[in-house]
Amino acid sequence: MTDAAIARANMVENQLRPNRIDDPRVLQAMGDIPRELFVPKALRGCAYGDEDLALGQGRFLIEPLALGKLLQASEPKAEDVVLVVGDVTGYAAAVLSRLAGTVFLLLPAGEPTQPLEALLGERGCDNVVLQVGDSADGHPAQAPFDLIVLVGSVPSIPANLLEQLSDQ
Repeated sequence: MTDAAIARANMVENQLRPNRIDDPRVLQAMGDIPRELFVPKALRGCAYGDEDLALGQGRFLIEPLALGKLLQASEPKAEDVVLVVGDVTGYAAAVLSRLAGTVFLLLPAGEPTQPLEALLGERGCDNVVLQVGDSADGHPAQAPFDLIVLVGSVPSIPANLLEQLSDQ
């Protein structure tokens, strides 16, 4: 087992489980996706720490515990169509790819999509579709979504996103 695999297992056992993340699907998904591959090489040694990782330009990778709680609370289903907003690394979308049917990852304009698309493909996240656009606009062309996951903080939820949620 590699050091990263040990760190990933420790994240599940020592950060998630003790903090009431007990959905077996969420634990399995977070244990399967190598978080270190979704951060810059200089931060890979910190990938499994229990804190947000500063990525530069005011962007962060949400800490594992916060993501686990978010995913457990949102209860994604295997048939759900999900929109992920605010996840510039693709990590949350990769984890969600194990929990939902289709995941649309909305990336800001100017973000290179090819490297992330290749990484997601290598990890078997073939149900993640990358889209470029403004996070406040969402992705109306594909709406309605069963679930919209905001990975990060916002002062208020944009009305456009709320309108794109299904009524189920």
